[in-house]
Amino acid sequence: MTGTLHWLNRLTLWLIFSVLSFASASTEAHATQGDPLTSHYLQKILKDSEGNLPGEPGVFSFKKIRMEPGRARIRYQLEADAELDVVLVDLESEQKAYAKSQSFKIYYPSHPSHSAVNHDVLMHALDTIVQRVQSADPGKLRLPALEDFTPEPEMTPESTREESKSTAWHGGPGGSLKSDNTNHLRFGFVLLFLALGFALLVFRHAWRALQELSQKMRYGLWASIALGGVLRVFIIPQIVVTMYMGYLLTEQAATLNETFRYGVGAQ
Repeated sequence: MTGTLHWLNRLTLWLIFSVLSFASASTEAHATQGDPLTSHYLQKILKDSEGNLPGEPGVFSFKKIRMEPGRARIRYQLEADAELDVVLVDLESEQKAYAKSQSFKIYYPSHPSHSAVNHDVLMHALDTIVQRVQSADPGKLRLPALEDFTPEPEMTPESTREESKSTAWHGGPGGSLKSDNTNHLRFGFVLLFLALGFALLVFRHAWRALQELSQKMRYGLWASIALGGVLRVFIIPQIVVTMYMGYLLTEQAATLNETFRYGVGAQ
């Protein structure tokens, strides 16, 4: 009995160190991905050397920048009250790309209002914005994932003018990159240690309870566990079940993820 508990203690300690090592490696890998992109820094990327955003009076003009989980949306106003959204996603995204910069895939979702805009005007505005991002993207930038996302105020022409009056700049390389992720990580480690500690107590209690059973009952319990494992691994996966497509559609709707549409459905 004592030897078994000692073995369980060593196994638990090994699991703790394994989880901590994995978490440390994951955190380090996440940190080396690059600096998080913010709306302020995206605005800085879009501006030229004179501080002007892409645009031509009466043709296309900047409307706003909006940060979303895993995406950054740049919206421009076109003629005939049409809007053009240029969306940035990480290079690892499975999203089809119109173009790429050093850090992002770039695409634009179709919109019914585009049918009222001259195609050459639309593509000229799109290429101008894309080229500005490509030329100013320093590389090694990343978009905040859903678990790291903190809502930011939208960058509009009014906020852009206010930003130009201030010398303070937050976000991007060289800026202030304070985050609450450190506190979340510490809290997660506290919960992890508590969970592992309680797991050890549960294992000890289960083992003692098992020892109090008769030999016949122990054999029956092990047989039930073995039967359940066989059912789970070999039998259950072969049974046809219903796949609910609504889960995928709900996930796309929750993250506001556009899907490419062609033909009549695109309008």
